[in-house]
Amino acid sequence: MLRPKPYSNTDSAESDAITVLYALVDRRNVKLDIPRGDKIPNTDGTAELVDEGGVPLGKVAVQVRKIPTGRLWYACETELFAYSKITTLPVLLVCVDVEEKKAFWKHVYTGRPDFKPEQKTSRLKFDPVVDAVGPDTPYITGWQAVVADYQARIAECPTLKKRLDEEVGLASIPKPGIIYFQTFIQTINQLLDIDFPPVKQQFFANIWKLGVGIHGTKPERIFFQIYSIQKGENAPLVSSFVDKPLEGFLFPAAPNVVSAWSSGRGSTVQRKWVDRALLKDAETEGRNFIVNYVKKMVEQRLFQVAGKLLAKEYLFGFLERYHHCAGLPLADSYDVASINYALRVYMPAWCFLAQRRHYEVNKDLIPPGVFPSFENAAGMWPADEQPKPEQVQELLKSGRRIPPTFVSTQLFSLRALAQSLDYLLATGEQTVERVYRKRTSRPAWLWDGYTTEDVRFNVTTILTNAIHEYGLFVRSNSLNRLKSQYLDENMAMVYVGDVSAWKGRDQVPQLECYLVENHDRRLSKITFVEKSSVSIPFQANWERLTVGEIERKVVWGGGTLATDLFQDLPTLNLVYEMLKRDLAHQYGLA
Repeated sequence: MLRPKPYSNTDSAESDAITVLYALVDRRNVKLDIPRGDKIPNTDGTAELVDEGGVPLGKVAVQVRKIPTGRLWYACETELFAYSKITTLPVLLVCVDVEEKKAFWKHVYTGRPDFKPEQKTSRLKFDPVVDAVGPDTPYITGWQAVVADYQARIAECPTLKKRLDEEVGLASIPKPGIIYFQTFIQTINQLLDIDFPPVKQQFFANIWKLGVGIHGTKPERIFFQIYSIQKGENAPLVSSFVDKPLEGFLFPAAPNVVSAWSSGRGSTVQRKWVDRALLKDAETEGRNFIVNYVKKMVEQRLFQVAGKLLAKEYLFGFLERYHHCAGLPLADSYDVASINYALRVYMPAWCFLAQRRHYEVNKDLIPPGVFPSFENAAGMWPADEQPKPEQVQELLKSGRRIPPTFVSTQLFSLRALAQSLDYLLATGEQTVERVYRKRTSRPAWLWDGYTTEDVRFNVTTILTNAIHEYGLFVRSNSLNRLKSQYLDENMAMVYVGDVSAWKGRDQVPQLECYLVENHDRRLSKITFVEKSSVSIPFQANWERLTVGEIERKVVWGGGTLATDLFQDLPTLNLVYEMLKRDLAHQYGLA
């Protein structure tokens, strides 16, 4: 079990580090409150970000550590990661090279790809430019991004703003009803805490548990609401709201409606009523509540990107389309250090200039209060209106603070870009190269424009790597109780297709997919039988499958369109398809 560090005094070395840090930060925009000789464990103080007028933008907890001269890494204690899970502020680690008068920072959270929970420490590496704290460095922009992401998740999460003074006890609720709702809310909280930590982090940041309030248990209907309990709040998990009016409940006019729910405000997450005849058992109702949030995570692709191929696929796919926004040329390979600078230093400055210019060019077309998306700014026409590299560099060299810029995206996720980059930095990857072979001619349809050999290479790369990447994806997202058919050591996947036939408009790419038992491991975890290039005897029906001389029992199988293999991010597409099937099998995700 992760345990935060006990109390201890800040030693003289840390005091020297704090002194250097105060000298490095811009006190106009960062208000440090880091006392010397403090006795508070896990954090030395706070840093509050303010705008040019001194108005607070957000606050972070700060842990200061001294590092040896010239060192660009720190062995961060596991206790600090544990503290980041229970505190109500984002946690920043700031490491100070006292002799060189330099400082570097990292955002500490348990979702970091370089976090090793099974070890006492995790090595965090610093980029000498991107992670630096001081004049003419991008640390304020980085800290603002941490605060903005945290505030966005807090805003989406209902919080308990006052104690439930109106709670009248459970005496008026029959014992079976109390037991039902105890089981219901226990199921919800167990799923959030154990099965789906990413769901809690995304939708219920900074809460301790969810609770349930019973409005009424009439013979024909049950009325209840789910509310959030903030960390540090003293509130019951099961409450009686029997005497409260049914305000906020949704009552459709249709006479045949047998249940209805609506989202709540403030501390209320959801209100619901249901006819008793349709009320499922408590565990099923609780699971269905969480599954709806899991479905949002899947549909919006909010799970953390992990895996070398997935990370490179995401980054290269972005740079191939928007390299000019990151100040990089169109190329077949990029070094990771350059991408780090491009996304975390250059691109925020480019976005600031591009948004201003977009407004100037389109001020007669944009309604008040409407923000252009990143894609709108990136595709601004004529192209000469977009920020020039020299203009961006001039802004960066000027030392001016770049104000926070609201950036919405349609075709990609800024968070997923950062996760992909962090994964490669944590695993020591040096380059991001083109993952798939590109088209050689203008396409007339989705799967057109490739040579047969290039299609064969791309499809083989995707199919043979997907399960390995899926395993890393599942572990990095702490889906530890997911009983995956794909990751079962006694199972194997067999794909069958003829890529040479995927040519015309009427020759839509199709694959046969089979999950088979593989207890003796004679089959590879993934086998791709490509009919036009491999002369392996193959036979299959709904019950048995034979590849060469190996016969296997089919768990499930069938034909499917393979057009997703030609979409953007094809391996990520396949990983999410695997996740959806596993979630449907175990949790009933529709």
